[in-house]
Amino acid sequence: QVCGVVKDVSFITPATYADIWLPLTVDAEVVEEQEGSYELIGNLSVYMLAPSVGSKDKVAGEVRDAFRKYNFSQKKYKVDLYGQPVLRKEAEEVSKDYPELKQLVANMFDTMYNADGVGLAAPQVGLSIRLLVIDADVMGDDFPECKGFKRAMINPDIVERSEEEIAMEEGCLSLPGVHEKVSRASKIRVKYMDENWVEHDEVVDGFAARVVQHECEHLEGHVFIDNVSAIRRQLNKGKLNSIIKGTARCSYRAKAVGK
Repeated sequence: QVCGVVKDVSFITPATYADIWLPLTVDAEVVEEQEGSYELIGNLSVYMLAPSVGSKDKVAGEVRDAFRKYNFSQKKYKVDLYGQPVLRKEAEEVSKDYPELKQLVANMFDTMYNADGVGLAAPQVGLSIRLLVIDADVMGDDFPECKGFKRAMINPDIVERSEEEIAMEEGCLSLPGVHEKVSRASKIRVKYMDENWVEHDEVVDGFAARVVQHECEHLEGHVFIDNVSAIRRQLNKGKLNSIIKGTARCSYRAKAVGK
């Protein structure tokens, strides 16, 4: 459950009150309740109007009551790190009646942006379902095919891959600090449903195709490090162990096995 805890009420109008609507700004900490404890996940400032007659304390009380009813449905998930069992499961198909699917997509985008990622699959936030989000627009200056490439893909299926493969360095939000060259098809054809349950059959190439392949791999219970040689995996063993133990540096909210 995500909720708001009021920190302060700032009055924009002078400290004289009548039977009017008062413009206010309310600052709050956004916290997530988990097993009786609360974890700070962000801050929020809301501009609102509050009706009141009486003292400043009374107005503040009314504002607090109203603010506690504010909709905090948008949230950032923790990213599951290498070693979490969910990353090794084959994800299940998503049904059309999956609860609050659009909100889930929005939350996944928000989580991805918060972590400075360009793609995120549902298993990376603890959900073993066939859903991924991508926004590769930030790569558009270097890779024109990424310009405006923002997608939510439900039940994606790569039906064709080019014979030509290109090796490029990759990273992953679930493997912070690990980067290795991976060979992938330079062009793919992928079928999927979007968040409005509209069917798509799309040909994707270049770096955008790489991102789609990387994220689809998560849905099969694989991570990109699986594609490198045994020697390269051995060279990354120290980093992988640090991720599992929860001692690897990570700038976003994450969930390690050892924590």
